[in-house]
Amino acid sequence: AGAGGGAGSGGGGAGAAGRVGGDVRVCFTTKIDAYRVTETPFAVPARLTRRGLSEVINHLLDLEKPIPFDFLVDGRFLRTSLAKFLRRQGMSGESIVTLEYAPAFRAPKQDLEMPHPDWVGAVDATPRFIASGCYDGSARLYNAAGEVVATVGSAHKRPIRGVSVSEAVDGYDVVLATAAKDGTLALFGGTAAAAKRGGGGGDVRLQQLLSCVGHTNSVDAVAVDPVGSKLVSGSWDGTMCLWSTDPEASPAAGGDEEGEADAGEGGGRKRGRGGAGASAPKRVAPLATAKEHNQAVTSVVWPSPLVLASGSHDHSVRIWDMGRGELEVSQTLHGNKVVTGLAVSPNGASLATAHPDRVIRLWDPRASGATVVQMALRGHEAWVTGVAWAPFTDFLLASTSHDKSVRLWDIRASRPLHTMGAHDDKALAVAWQAGADGGADGAFVVSGGADKKVRRFAMRGAAGGDDDSDDDAAAGAGSGVAGADATHSDSDSAASSADDE
Repeated sequence: AGAGGGAGSGGGGAGAAGRVGGDVRVCFTTKIDAYRVTETPFAVPARLTRRGLSEVINHLLDLEKPIPFDFLVDGRFLRTSLAKFLRRQGMSGESIVTLEYAPAFRAPKQDLEMPHPDWVGAVDATPRFIASGCYDGSARLYNAAGEVVATVGSAHKRPIRGVSVSEAVDGYDVVLATAAKDGTLALFGGTAAAAKRGGGGGDVRLQQLLSCVGHTNSVDAVAVDPVGSKLVSGSWDGTMCLWSTDPEASPAAGGDEEGEADAGEGGGRKRGRGGAGASAPKRVAPLATAKEHNQAVTSVVWPSPLVLASGSHDHSVRIWDMGRGELEVSQTLHGNKVVTGLAVSPNGASLATAHPDRVIRLWDPRASGATVVQMALRGHEAWVTGVAWAPFTDFLLASTSHDKSVRLWDIRASRPLHTMGAHDDKALAVAWQAGADGGADGAFVVSGGADKKVRRFAMRGAAGGDDDSDDDAAAGAGSGVAGADATHSDSDSAASSADDE
């Protein structure tokens, strides 16, 4: 999103910090040939912010339609005036500042709204499917066009708190796991109508394969591993359980088996493996149970098949070594706030956590002690309920909050890129839907809320693209342009007092 890292600044000293004023010599650089200007240093007013600098680039390029640009210095977005930046860095006005620039990221635009009968407490997505969990105990599966292709309504008697969806697992087109306040999990396998596979519509017949029992309180988190052979759950009772997705490899649990969940509306004629007359779901016990957390486990994430991460109300994030197929803690990262959401960057090098104090924190698991939390992202106005890392870049995050918003972040700045007024009540869950090829092209942010709706926002990339017809992409518009669906919340005035400190 936006520019890459690596630009820098040179010269100057701390003793000259107070003398910044007048003009500053800058060198503009970019990785995008179409927007390249001379890299010869020249003077610009020190009072300029990125908006003024964007006007300079537009003037040098003599663009027919001006577009906004973003600027990075030493891999961090410039969110103040040049003068304030130089003072913070202890540099004089005689320094040459290298500014890397690229078209600013445009505001995501809502493209779908999916009503539900009750609060939507959980969402997840793959390129082909969107899954939602509802407080009435039902789960829904949508195709990429936003059409309901399956509904299951009898697997849980209480609100669903977690969902995890995967494609092409063990002979099924889609596998869906749900976790609920009734203390159980359910696993479904689904087969799409043959004529519709790989495309848009087509009903999916979801067959419940497993009913998972083992927790003693609400199950608030569930995740299927990247290869689809295991799933892990986290509970309000502080335990985590590891389960097999293969009914034959799962140990049976005591008690009566429950009937198969009703496929409900959108159910097609074709079942997944097992076909018509398939047996009721097997009631299974976990392969392993661990109670390393001291309080409720709110989040579980699989960065890779051999590594698991979990977040808890006990203020910690734990990293688990799954190499032996058991729940073994390899690292414990201690914070000082309740963790309500957790995400891991695609390269596995960074963690993001959501918290009730309105802050998102970025962690470096390679660090230790007080340095493990590297950065705080501020902008939400209430409890942050969820955070999700874009699967195609190590820079982009999305988050939800009780302030009703979905916010988009680039971790090279501590203020959000964009704020979407996504819901009419608390926003409770967030996920990314990658494009058809698993990348950024055609990607979406999906959210669920207490307004009983799932909403989806289309990512539209950088300004200046083919889909700019509805954007006020003037040079002074800043980092991205807000339309009816979003606002840009990282204004220069707001960020100048808080960002890059």
